[in-house]
Amino acid sequence: MCYSLRCSFLHAGNSDIKEWGKKEDNDYLYSYEFRLGVSGADSFGSSYSNQIQDNSKIKKTETVTINIDKLCKYICLSAERYYREKGSNHFKEHNIHLIDFNRRFPQ
Repeated sequence: MCYSLRCSFLHAGNSDIKEWGKKEDNDYLYSYEFRLGVSGADSFGSSYSNQIQDNSKIKKTETVTINIDKLCKYICLSAERYYREKGSNHFKEHNIHLIDFNRRFPQ
């Protein structure tokens, strides 16, 4: 799901990642809703709707809500950790400039 979100943001400029799970199984037809929340909690849930026309399967909607504040924080922390573990020589051809504002401007 996170990789699909990354691809959708970078290549399509939106958070529409409805095609990230299985489409159906013996009992259900699946649909997916992904939402980014600000200042909220992460959540995951399922809802069910009546039978689809011409099909005896029940539609199951999987909904995922991600707190964008935490998502961005964890992506940045992971990138920083990766950079530290690999060392600056690994990135010398990539022109990556990291600024730690807390170090430059102590509180």
